[in-house]
Amino acid sequence: MTIIVSLKDIVIDPNKDIDLTGMSEEKAIELIQKSYGFLSSAINVKIIDGKAVINFPDEQKHKVDKALEINREAVSNAEKGKYKRAIQLFQQVLEVLPNHIEARRNLGMAHMEIGQYDEAKNYLIDVLRIEPKDTWSYLLLGNIYSKHEHDLKTAEKFYLKTYELNPKDSYMLNNYAALLLELEKFNEAENLFTEALSINPKYPNSYYGLALSYSSQGRIELALATLNDLFKNASGEDLRSVPVYQNARELYFELNVKIANKNLSMITSFIEDRKINLETLGNHPIKMIEDNNLENVTARTQMAWKHNRDYHEIKFKKIERLIIPHILAHEMEHISLEHEARKIGRNRIFMSTSENRKIAINSIGDHVYKLKSMGFSENSITDTTLKLVHGLTNQLFNIPLDMVIEKRLFQEFDVLRPSQFISLFNFAEQNLNVFTNADIKRLTPELIYRANITMNVAYALCIDSLYQGRTNYSLPYKNSNYYSNGEKLFQLWLDTENNYRHGDEYLLVDKFARVLKLQDWYSIDIDEAEEIVGEGATNPELLKQKEPATVMYLLSAMKRFEKMHKDDIYKVAGEIALLGRTGIDYTKSNKRYSLQSIPEEQFTGLQLLAMMYVGFQNIDPSLNVGLDFKDAYQTALKLYSKSEEE
Repeated sequence: MTIIVSLKDIVIDPNKDIDLTGMSEEKAIELIQKSYGFLSSAINVKIIDGKAVINFPDEQKHKVDKALEINREAVSNAEKGKYKRAIQLFQQVLEVLPNHIEARRNLGMAHMEIGQYDEAKNYLIDVLRIEPKDTWSYLLLGNIYSKHEHDLKTAEKFYLKTYELNPKDSYMLNNYAALLLELEKFNEAENLFTEALSINPKYPNSYYGLALSYSSQGRIELALATLNDLFKNASGEDLRSVPVYQNARELYFELNVKIANKNLSMITSFIEDRKINLETLGNHPIKMIEDNNLENVTARTQMAWKHNRDYHEIKFKKIERLIIPHILAHEMEHISLEHEARKIGRNRIFMSTSENRKIAINSIGDHVYKLKSMGFSENSITDTTLKLVHGLTNQLFNIPLDMVIEKRLFQEFDVLRPSQFISLFNFAEQNLNVFTNADIKRLTPELIYRANITMNVAYALCIDSLYQGRTNYSLPYKNSNYYSNGEKLFQLWLDTENNYRHGDEYLLVDKFARVLKLQDWYSIDIDEAEEIVGEGATNPELLKQKEPATVMYLLSAMKRFEKMHKDDIYKVAGEIALLGRTGIDYTKSNKRYSLQSIPEEQFTGLQLLAMMYVGFQNIDPSLNVGLDFKDAYQTALKLYSKSEEE
């Protein structure tokens, strides 16, 4: 076999520039023989016209074929992460084919993967002795000297050589730029990062490096915009890119902290403006009171119409000043949601009655006995149990609403986003602590713990969906038993958001409760403070008086359902039944109700009841829906049959 290499390209010592052209031929041949001894113990070197001609013995064909087969096996092992076995196989290949560039380079890379950097360097330098223009080996050597030996000067030499040989390699450009960034050559680094992105706009490392450069110079907004581009444009997160995504998320948090500090006065002014705006819309002042005695919550809002006051009251704890604006904005959004729902008669009051609490406590009876067996006193068990039940009931009511609120805040108020991001990060950390704390799990009833974590999963998925990769709060729950139901809750929220009407958040609470099996832990009632108050289905005489209208509504429902599949009919009837839990007012003729299953229309209360009655007659005529529509239904049925005949 013969290798021909220009004397000026031969690498004798990677740390020194040794000029073979300036020494005697005898000395040059001596150095070449020593450097290329890895090829064979019997090499012959001649220098002809400034080039080294290196000869060494050929192997027999059957040995070459076997070596190539072993090389394929070695590559397969390396791809599977079996680096030690790959090293053994690559070495067998090189015993037969010492000039096999790919096998020698792969052997160096395998040593890199297991942290044997000296061995890796030796093999990669030998590759360059065989092929001085192997850009990949220059790049890998640059990485070793830069990232593992922190010899930036030598690393820059190898990166520069790679750049000269292949200036359009985006991976090389990124690594070279990272080195320049470490040397604080910001302009040069940014030029290379930008060039790398123009070649490969999906490589996350280049975005991160560019953002880091901007951040290091205090160009915070530009750094944040670059990270936004990363999460928007880079290719999906895989095993190799996990570290850079993690670093990008950490930097994203740091930048939000800096922007929140920088713009705090502007964010505070926004809170004041938002408060004035809501006060004007709702004709109720909003009092904000610092109260560090609040238990288990950061803030609490009391509506004027629920507490017979002429003002709303928001109490909040004194916490991190960057978070307070988001907390106050969130609480004000609760006021806004209720105000908007009340305007269209869809506000509801969530409560826990003594009967609800009794059912809740009975459902965790086994855990009460467990605590007794662990030696806890009756008083402590009673106190703890009541707090746990109260806490979960509040969470069940608040999490669905909070998910609706956070999306509104995120979409409508850009100025608040830094405070919102920091606040939600802290919230996610607190939730994760509940999940990872073994003592909390051990001392919490299984039903309560499962429901709590499941809702936390849904909330994490909600936030992740808003931030599109900038957060990954749901990841720690991914392999848990709670993730699947958490996804169901999240999907329920998504479905509600897609056709959202004010007041739908209360329906969402019911949907969450069914998944979590907590339907009997609470009650929802009509907001009696609203102007729309009817006599309801408790007045049979009134219902009888409305029978002519009922017949027409029943007939209309029959015609509506005649071409619908039973599953779709059940969807409509079931939604009305769910709405009926909080009361349907059939005393008024205005169309003030809407359904997610029929989003393009609005209905009167009596019309809804008629549709529900016909729907369940189609599905199960024996079912008692609590409405005395029997006579009206028979009349409507005759009219329907007659119209069919005609």
